[in-house]
Amino acid sequence: MKILEHQPMFEMANIVKDITGLPFNIWIDSEGKDRNIGHSSMRIKIRYGGKEISISFYGEPKIESGEQYLSEFGKQKVNEVIKYVKKHIVLFTSHWNHDIDDIRFGFAVNLLRHNLEMSDEEAMKLAKEM
Repeated sequence: MKILEHQPMFEMANIVKDITGLPFNIWIDSEGKDRNIGHSSMRIKIRYGGKEISISFYGEPKIESGEQYLSEFGKQKVNEVIKYVKKHIVLFTSHWNHDIDDIRFGFAVNLLRHNLEMSDEEAMKLAKEM
């Protein structure tokens, strides 16, 4: 009998489109900046039909991989996701930097959905108190 070796899990938080109102779910890396030291900027991924687009946010957003799927995803829909992340860059960057965990990130996103005037900082503060 072979004993299974310990393998690290590569977890990502799934921010569902029902909460964000976006056309795609957003995947954010639970390891954030610690996953790959080659990634010096916050990144998200979006998936559609088994295909994936990875977008980095350092200065202007940049598609790092999956650009060949842009027309299949719909450029306007991808831009909606980019606009959303840019609007909430403080929240996404805080998650990337481990200032807020997956669960509290989800709470903050939900708070922002129901309180359009709330800032990312206010949502994170309330989420951390939950």
